Amino acid sequence: MKPLKIKKNLFAVTGKTRNRFSKYFRKMMGFWAKKNNLESSDKNLVYTLASSKIPSSEQIKHLDKTLSKKESLIIKICLAVVLINIVYLGVRFYDKHISILPVVGGTYHEAVVGYPKNINPLYDTNRDVDSDLSALIYSRLFTYDVNGELINDLADNITTSDNKTFVVTLKNNVKWHSGETLTADDVIFTFNLITNPDFNSPLRKNFSSVSVEKVSDSQIKFTLPTVYAAFPNLLTFGIMPQSVWENITPDSATLTDLNLQPVGSGPYKFSSLLKNKQGEIKEYRLAANDDYYGAKPYIKNVVFKFYPDANELVSALNDGDVQGIAYLPLDHKQALLAQNSLNFNSLNSSQEDLIFFNSTTNKVLADLEVRRALALALDKKTIVRDVFYNFYKVIDGPLTPGSSAYTDQVTKYDFNSEAANAKLDEAGWSKIVIDNNNLAASSSEIKAIVSYASSTKENANGLWRFKKDKKDNVTLLTVDLSVVDGSDSASVAGKIKSYWEAVGVHTTLNTVATGDVTNLISSRSFETLLFSEILGSDSDMFAFWHSSQTGDKGLNISSYKNTRVDKLLEDSRATADKTLRATNYGEVQKIISNELPAIFLYEKNYIYVQSKKVKGFDGRTIISPSDRFAGISHWYLKSKNKFSW
Repeated sequence: MKPLKIKKNLFAVTGKTRNRFSKYFRKMMGFWAKKNNLESSDKNLVYTLASSKIPSSEQIKHLDKTLSKKESLIIKICLAVVLINIVYLGVRFYDKHISILPVVGGTYHEAVVGYPKNINPLYDTNRDVDSDLSALIYSRLFTYDVNGELINDLADNITTSDNKTFVVTLKNNVKWHSGETLTADDVIFTFNLITNPDFNSPLRKNFSSVSVEKVSDSQIKFTLPTVYAAFPNLLTFGIMPQSVWENITPDSATLTDLNLQPVGSGPYKFSSLLKNKQGEIKEYRLAANDDYYGAKPYIKNVVFKFYPDANELVSALNDGDVQGIAYLPLDHKQALLAQNSLNFNSLNSSQEDLIFFNSTTNKVLADLEVRRALALALDKKTIVRDVFYNFYKVIDGPLTPGSSAYTDQVTKYDFNSEAANAKLDEAGWSKIVIDNNNLAASSSEIKAIVSYASSTKENANGLWRFKKDKKDNVTLLTVDLSVVDGSDSASVAGKIKSYWEAVGVHTTLNTVATGDVTNLISSRSFETLLFSEILGSDSDMFAFWHSSQTGDKGLNISSYKNTRVDKLLEDSRATADKTLRATNYGEVQKIISNELPAIFLYEKNYIYVQSKKVKGFDGRTIISPSDRFAGISHWYLKSKNKFSW
């Protein structure tokens, strides 16, 4: 038996093998060394021939040919990130270190409808054009800021101990445009002109039985017959120079050249005017008052251009003749070109549209549930959207959201036709649908409907509501809606009619000429009336809802009477405590919205359109249209960049 032999490890390296491996390794190392030397030589040759180590644009064009798709995507992402960061850092740097500063200069042109006639504080409230110019030329004891808040103007301060006697102290060194100094004598002189019945100023009614006296050259005392905490809100009339007006008689007050070439103490002064061949004023130019006591305007000149109607206003803005238009009727909005270059400033105006009820001329409206049904039947949001492009705001009570005493804790009547129908059903108003199939029927209700439709020239077809008494006498649920002549009002009235008739309340529209509205209201010869109220700066609702204001000259249009409301309004007038007044007015709003003497529709914002080239406008609330100029000293047309670390 042969002895067992153990084989060596197959992976063991013998001397001979080691020698072969070593020889092979040296050969390979020599090959790589030679290759690396060749590549290094190639690189050196390329670098020697290249003018720059940075790839040229021509080389970058061919980058995709040398990179994989993945590598190309990564590079593009990195480049995008770098670019975004550069832009971001640039914007941050600009925002932080570059500021835009207004520069004095330039001329602002504004188009308005109408023409100036009496640019003086005695009569300027009668015409918006006069009021606009007067607001820039004359100063007032008090004025309104861009938020509609009462602020000091000529007055340095006002004091009172009992809300019946008010002492006003004037600012020092106020100059008239003529260079003379404004004193307490000028204030008293202006007040006496306003209260003089011979001058017939529309402001006279605000100061019945109010007396004034001079305390010193810089102080005036006003004494009221009764307590009235909001009296300073009435001292917003322009002050006129005694030295210029003292020889003007009442008969010549509306004829003097001072009405078109006034002397005031405001931020702008009269410069010139331009008339056409027919003698009509076409342009009115104002220049900045360099001696103005307040913030001096940046805009050097303001030019008003006058047009006969809104169509020409829009054309003037489209043609670049002006940089702003005083007021934009919303039915003209679509006619404006290049709207992206315009600012549509929607200003709270403390003006609201309501539907007033008169239960004296239509007994049906004495039923609260009927009034509530009529309110629920209206889709106010759709009206605001379709007619006013959502520039207006839906309201539910007698004060607008901009009022300091406003509360939204009132009874709301959101659109709900089912609820409206249910209320009318519960109130005993039966329904009948009239069409050609039953129009000739002989029932008493159909005869009444046909007769009514014939007399009012309305369509008899549709849903009707009626009541029958035991003698088969028929009462139809119908209303007459009076509306002031105007495109916006007509559109709104048409929608109200369609909503009410959808629940069976047939509505006849009665269009009233603007000149006839006063007589319609004073005689209370309407059933329902679509009309506007201007609330003013203070939250005082006395003139609109106190029972003493229900007469033929009062503004309580619905003849609303509530003893609790009367007491709250009287107490609020007698106190300067803002918290107490807000509490009282809050309760008034709740009571009125619940009893619904009128349907509160929407707040009518003032749409002031300007070119975006006009900078610095920051108005939010106006009491009257001229208050859009409240911050005009901060407007500017020219600017410069300032660098700072």
